Amino acid sequence: MKKRIISALLAAVMLIAMVPTAAFAENENTGDAVKRVANETDLKKAVTTEGAYIVLTDDIELTAKLEVAKSVTIDGGNHTITATSGVTGHVINVSANDVTIKNLTVDGGKQNVHGLHFYKAENGKIENIVAKNNVKTGLTVNASTVTAKGTLEFINNGWESLPNSLNVGFGQNITGDIDSRFDFSDATLIGVSAVYAGSEDLENAGDHEITITSNENYFKTEQSGGMYYLPAVAKIGETKYATLADAVEAAGTDDIGTKIVLTSDITLTETVTIDKSVTIDLNGNTITISGDEGNGIGIASSKAEINVLLTGGTIIDERGKDAIATGDNTIYIEGCADVTTSDLTVKAYAPNSKASPYYNYLLRICPAGTGADAKVGSLTLDDGTKLLEIASSNENYGAVGITAMGPYSNGNDVPQNYEGVKVTVKDGVEIKTTGYALTGNGTKHGTTFIISGSLTSYGSTGIYHPQMGNVTVSDTAVITGKNTGIEVRAGDINITGGTITGLATPTEVEPNGNGTTSTGAGVAVVQHTTKLPINVNISGGTINGYSAVYEKNIQNNPQEDIDKVNIEIRGGSFNAINEGTVAVYSENEDDFITGGTFSADPKEYVASGYYVSGTNPYRVYRYVPDTTPSNPDKTETVTNPDGSTTTTVTKPDGTVTETTKQPDGSTTVTTTKPDGSSVTTVDNKDGSSSKTTVSAEGKTESDVKLPSAVVDNAEKNGEAVELPIPEVTASKDADKAPEVTVDLLAGRSVKVEIPVDNVNAGVVAVLVHADGTEEIIKTSVPTENGIEVKVEDGATLKIVDNSKDFVDVAESHWGADAVDFAASREIFDGTSETTFEPETAMTRAMVVTVLARLDGVDTAGDVWYEAGAEWAKENGISDGTNLNAMVSREQLVTMLYRYAGSPEVEGQLVGYPDAESVSGYAEKAMIWAVENGIITGADGKIAPQGDATRVQVAAILMRFIDLMQ
Repeated sequence: MKKRIISALLAAVMLIAMVPTAAFAENENTGDAVKRVANETDLKKAVTTEGAYIVLTDDIELTAKLEVAKSVTIDGGNHTITATSGVTGHVINVSANDVTIKNLTVDGGKQNVHGLHFYKAENGKIENIVAKNNVKTGLTVNASTVTAKGTLEFINNGWESLPNSLNVGFGQNITGDIDSRFDFSDATLIGVSAVYAGSEDLENAGDHEITITSNENYFKTEQSGGMYYLPAVAKIGETKYATLADAVEAAGTDDIGTKIVLTSDITLTETVTIDKSVTIDLNGNTITISGDEGNGIGIASSKAEINVLLTGGTIIDERGKDAIATGDNTIYIEGCADVTTSDLTVKAYAPNSKASPYYNYLLRICPAGTGADAKVGSLTLDDGTKLLEIASSNENYGAVGITAMGPYSNGNDVPQNYEGVKVTVKDGVEIKTTGYALTGNGTKHGTTFIISGSLTSYGSTGIYHPQMGNVTVSDTAVITGKNTGIEVRAGDINITGGTITGLATPTEVEPNGNGTTSTGAGVAVVQHTTKLPINVNISGGTINGYSAVYEKNIQNNPQEDIDKVNIEIRGGSFNAINEGTVAVYSENEDDFITGGTFSADPKEYVASGYYVSGTNPYRVYRYVPDTTPSNPDKTETVTNPDGSTTTTVTKPDGTVTETTKQPDGSTTVTTTKPDGSSVTTVDNKDGSSSKTTVSAEGKTESDVKLPSAVVDNAEKNGEAVELPIPEVTASKDADKAPEVTVDLLAGRSVKVEIPVDNVNAGVVAVLVHADGTEEIIKTSVPTENGIEVKVEDGATLKIVDNSKDFVDVAESHWGADAVDFAASREIFDGTSETTFEPETAMTRAMVVTVLARLDGVDTAGDVWYEAGAEWAKENGISDGTNLNAMVSREQLVTMLYRYAGSPEVEGQLVGYPDAESVSGYAEKAMIWAVENGIITGADGKIAPQGDATRVQVAAILMRFIDLMQ
């Protein structure tokens, strides 16, 4: 068991959680005006009392509609009222003034007419209402005045051709001085397709007014003589549009392009076609594609060049959840369209059913026209773009990140210098798929790929290049394939830097033209069935694989075609992942290496005039005339007590490289330069890996990759994954603090342990958000070896020593670590810059404020406890009374127990002489606390009525967070 860095707490200190709480039973308002109901009979009786405040304590089924004819408040407490087959009218019919209904779900069960119906009722109020499964509307305001606040959500409601609409109407023959008004200016509407008064409503109203006051997300339009407020999904300037297609149609045609801003999430069931220059700012929203087939977004111009920018949000193609036709694209680009993405996430789901392997596409770019008339554009993926394919359980299915097509001709009618479509993947871009991350289509003329971002295929090959064209891979590129990093079957490949990795074990395959060599190479060179020329030029970068570079004639092409294949290696690092395999393999070349370092001796392929020196790494040098070649490196290898070996290579310039190989094949390589900077790479047998760089100024940055098997195993065993990186040193200066980025499969999260060499209770993990803002992770826990914290895929963390010093908490104080833990995570504030007042008892105001902070609430305000108290009331934590009263141990335990969901407990409070002093409402909570070690007792007693001090609660929080981890 891991030892935690926690001070020995006094036996009198109880251990309680960092979680929010429920209200005290003994402090709840039990006046006559509050009526708590749990069934239909009590509810219908309660609504007959004028001024009653009615609270639902359970879900309720109605056998007949609920008539509300008195001024009452119904607080659903987030419960549901459901109509059964006996309800033939509205679920709830309100005919009284001053009725408030909140925190309630109204489920019509497809039995009723309207879910919530206000009829000749003034000053109605609704707040946080969900209306679902109603035959007609979820809410109708009929000759009534109603104000909405909070959220109003419609799900699966009817109403003829306008489902999930909200009618502000006026029935026939309604008399009296009555207007109909609905105000949702301060409410958020979810799933409400329209708020409207139809032409018949306006006619029935006569001289009466029908008024709708909208929030900023809806806009007014007139249809068939009625008054309609529709949800705006996009706007150009201040002009709003109901669909993205409407906004595109209204956009201008200037070269710069009109800016369209999405104002909400949208769902596309048909292709949105863009044929003009526009900027589409998703504004943090999500476009979901759910049509039967085809493209989600189609960008095309067969005449003039257009420029399109997609930025700032998420596009999800969810059609793969069911079988969809081959060739469906999330985004399709054709013709003279130059498209750029920035800070954009595109996700697609792999299909669950198909008779044979197949791919659909996240982004597809093609020329328009054929032959010499082909018109092409470009695709640029800029910083922050992510293409993510969510894999199904069937490994034969997957989505391609980007497909770039050459002209639709293999003939000579295409000019020889034809460059074709251009794809640029910039630094800061991530592509993660189970299909190819990037591919072409096997034509004789066609594409330009410029890669400096991250491309990963969890099920196939990083880049598949079967067509003529150019690929350039630069320093910041990271390309990884479960099969092969890059497979080239035609064209020119230029690698000047970056890291390229193939992970498969080689298998024998039949001749094919489908990119299935199963070589496991970093770079595989396999001529296509079209027998096109290949030129591979490598001058830098790190290439890893079963063989780093692999060339084979699996097509059995004649020698005259093989002669079209040319490989040149002038520099770079080439590493065979598996022990005993070769770094470079070729059936057809024997003189193509003139530089670089290799994990296995490459002398078979070294060009004339060059020689190999050293051992792992083997380095290729050029002969110098009139001198005798000698080993310029000093190499020393030792065997360690654990059976591993460490090889140290010292270069003449002072650069030292240490390579440690474990018996299981795991390796750690650290290269330290004379200026003090270093790079450490770790490749473990289980597939986890990391790269840690330390600058000459001491700044540490680590990138860690954890495969799904490692994550699954940790979750199964309830353990944290120990990150495979060197120990980092927490810094007082957040700008200089070490950074760790963890790469998982898309959508995953896992608990990890970050090794820290100077860990203490005040060391915290700080989450760096995409916009650069930083947030202390309150649940980061110090361990004997570092910091334990739960991370999401792609999270970047800083390790900061945020320790605080208080003059009234000496280092020798029993609770010093606990105070430092709570204060460094900003759970507690000091009572001043220099004092903590550890022995001061906690009040209810203090408790709700601390718990609100733990729940992520910003508690700043004019009154220090106001935000915490409001949060507590809104979440059913406390009724807000007696905020200045001291909190007893049993009250605090009860709060935590309720927040934890009031789990079932067994046993009794035995062995404690003061067990009988536990209040009845707190008995189960106290049993739960004792059973889980939350309370250990003081002098053999549990002291349920004793007050909790600030230092005690700080200790409680530290130990509970540790327990919950």
